Amino acid sequence: MAVAKKIQQELNKPYVLNGTPMHFTTSIGISVYPDGNLSANELIQQADTAMYRSKNRGKNSISFFNREMQSAADHRIKIESQLRTALQENQFELFFQPQMDATGQCYGAEALIRWQHPQKGLLSPGEFIPIAEQSDLISLLDLWVIKEACRQLKEWQQNGTILQHLAVNVSSRLLRKGNFVAKFEEILRETGANPEALMLEVTERIFIDKVEKVAYVIRQLNELGIAFSIDDFGTGYSSLSYLKSLPFRQLKIDREFVRDILTDGNDDAIVETIIAMANKLNMWVIAEGVETEQQLEILRQKGCDHYQGYYFSRPLTERAFRKLLRRH
Repeated sequence: MAVAKKIQQELNKPYVLNGTPMHFTTSIGISVYPDGNLSANELIQQADTAMYRSKNRGKNSISFFNREMQSAADHRIKIESQLRTALQENQFELFFQPQMDATGQCYGAEALIRWQHPQKGLLSPGEFIPIAEQSDLISLLDLWVIKEACRQLKEWQQNGTILQHLAVNVSSRLLRKGNFVAKFEEILRETGANPEALMLEVTERIFIDKVEKVAYVIRQLNELGIAFSIDDFGTGYSSLSYLKSLPFRQLKIDREFVRDILTDGNDDAIVETIIAMANKLNMWVIAEGVETEQQLEILRQKGCDHYQGYYFSRPLTERAFRKLLRRH
């Protein structure tokens, strides 16, 4: 589907013929191998049948011969269309999951997007972010979250709500966009938010491609006062060279390691190693996915003094989060 969409996007680009812009529409059919004991000719015939199905659906569409795959593709296209409408109609809301220190005080939070779907109600990111990540919609959602987080920070600042930082996830796709820094500066000007109260969380996957460009963007944003955290540390690219050359303030231990820290010796050793390395590099370390007192205690013993997870709180609405802050 991803390859077909790239082909479609290229063929849909207008071209000029004798000074007049011209356009193609593209009907694409897909058959998948192996799907039964098919010959090459039979596969091509299936793809051809799927292509005519695309034509009958109104052209400029993509169809699979396999009905289950077609159903999944239709669902994805439907969600993509609804997401675009949701962005136009501002159907999203930020929730906030508290981040706690070793004394049990809430010092920060992670901003997490939720979708107030008009028919399905409140949807968590797992129900739409994977689809958004397969298109440029993820960049639009990231920008919405950044702008809303900055607006919320300014509002908290005005009413006296003190928060050390608000963490926001940023996709690799958005970091690689040439105008990202300028867009961020524009958001900061519009909202009046303090950039030093922002922490951008990125995953190690951002270093798989265009490393120098990503590093340049991170340094530029850091010069504005914005801090950076590596999310899901140890589950991705896992090259340590960028840790010493880029201004990361925090490592985030992935919930996958925290979940089995009491029963899996390897996870226990990995967590201990991450904490020791972060301490040596003068970086904060925060464990996510903390759900039990036993997990919390062993993390404390290993020197981790920042935590996030259901043991403390689920993600909260802005109103509920302010109540929690007042209790702390």
